[in-house]
Amino acid sequence: LKAYMDFVRRRGFIAAHIWACPPLKGDDYILYCHPPDQKVPKDERLRKWYMSMLHDAEKEGIVTSVTNIYDEYLKNTENTATVLPYFEGDYWVGEIESLIEKIEEEGAEDEPEVEPAPRVGAGIGKGMGPLKKKKKSSRSTRSAG
Repeated sequence: LKAYMDFVRRRGFIAAHIWACPPLKGDDYILYCHPPDQKVPKDERLRKWYMSMLHDAEKEGIVTSVTNIYDEYLKNTENTATVLPYFEGDYWVGEIESLIEKIEEEGAEDEPEVEPAPRVGAGIGKGMGPLKKKKKSSRSTRSAG
C-alpha cells in the first residue's frame, strides 16, 4: 500500500480515497484466485490495518495527511452532497441515488399536475408547452449485480 501511494504521488496524484470494507466470502476484487480457506479480516481489523499503514506512510513523507469522510466532507455544514467523491459502483453512489429517488417521489406527490399551456406565435420545429408530469412506475430500473 505504501509503495503504491508513493508511486501515484510521484505521478502527480494528490488525493486517494480508500473504502475499507472487507469482501464477502467468494468476492474477488484485485486478485482473482483466492483460496477457499483464506481468512478475511473483520471490518475493524481491516480499518486498523489501513490506518496503521497510512500513518506509517505519513511519517515517511509519502502521505501528507490522513482524514476520513466525515471530517473531509460532512463536518462542514455548508457542504452539499455534491462534494462527496462519486465513484461508479461505490456504496455512496447507490445510497445517494436512492435518496434522490425518494425525494423526487415525495416531491411528485406534493406537486399538482400541470396542463400544457397554449402556444401563441410561430417557431422553428415543433413547439411544446409545459408537459404533464408522468407518474413514476413502481418497477425499479436498477439491475442486480
